[in-house]
Amino acid sequence: MSSSETAERFSWKDLLRGGAAGADPRAVRATIRSILGGPELPGLLKRAEAYGRRSFPLTVKRVRMVKIKDSAIKTQIGEIAVGTLSDERIASGPPRSTTIEPIRPVRLSPETAVKQVINHRDLTAADYRRLPDLFDRGRMTREEDGNHFAFFGRFESTLYKAVIKRTQKNEVFLKTFHKIRPRQLPPGEAKGD
Repeated sequence: MSSSETAERFSWKDLLRGGAAGADPRAVRATIRSILGGPELPGLLKRAEAYGRRSFPLTVKRVRMVKIKDSAIKTQIGEIAVGTLSDERIASGPPRSTTIEPIRPVRLSPETAVKQVINHRDLTAADYRRLPDLFDRGRMTREEDGNHFAFFGRFESTLYKAVIKRTQKNEVFLKTFHKIRPRQLPPGEAKGD
């Protein structure tokens, strides 16, 4: 790790507030990896699971959307950065805001965290720790609307797909993350090991 990476560290709250704007992208990535390796991610997943158990019957296997109206509950569950994306990687026409950031955090919102723990119970914190590599090196496809991007990647013998959404404010949110089968890869992608 270089001295610039160790000199610049940010809290996850700083990252989500844009406090790392203009910072060295390597330092931002190192901070996110540190966050994902610490207690914040498992804690958020446990809080999301507890809320999901209170809000949805155990018989519910899938939910399409979770809306949390109470801001205190949103704050209690929390939000975390699970990766980064560069503007170059997701460029599609002119920027939508006046501030152009070379790298921005991918956010896991409280609502998506609850949806994830209900719909994808097989995922662990270790799976979520693969997201930065998936965003950096995975195959990316763009949806027709230009705001949704799918990332595909293989880690060891497991295939993953993550979908992110870029908002009008140029924020980036994780919409879904799950394991997939080889037949679910996009056309042209190697299906075998």
